[in-house]
Amino acid sequence: MSKVLPEPLTSLVKDMLTKTDGSTTKAIETLIGGKVDIEVFRQAYVDYDHLSVEEAKLFQSDDQILFRTSSLKRGNDYLSFNYVYVKTNALPPTIKQYLKEERLPIGKIISELESRREIFSTGDCLGKHFTQLVPVSADRTYAFKKYQIISGRQCMFYVCELFDLEKICERTAG
Repeated sequence: MSKVLPEPLTSLVKDMLTKTDGSTTKAIETLIGGKVDIEVFRQAYVDYDHLSVEEAKLFQSDDQILFRTSSLKRGNDYLSFNYVYVKTNALPPTIKQYLKEERLPIGKIISELESRREIFSTGDCLGKHFTQLVPVSADRTYAFKKYQIISGRQCMFYVCELFDLEKICERTAG
């Protein structure tokens, strides 16, 4: 049975995570008062033809696109589930190496890259819309944020983050 959390706390945490255009990893770590770990579920190159219409608009047909699914977690608590499309052909070698190692969240990988985030959409959505991409509960509602990370004048990363507000708030409150 789920613990009932104060609505003002849940609302505040949701706003902090979905409305910030900064590093979500840093925001979660600040909220829970400690570091998070990353678990990469899948990382592989994909063909441009396999992108959705929404995602394809951000890339060119000849781009080398890496698809990555991961989670930020603390102990056994999965705090966010994420999927990312990365245009690797325009990235510096050090960032490519960090991606290859699968040890760091995207926000920490790009900390040295001059970039900005542009949020496309935020809200709440049932996990069933994402089960083919990340291991979420189909019947659970997650707060989400979809955005691109731009360096220069081009999209380098397309990111979708799903937040388990209940788990984050439990760690925030305790």
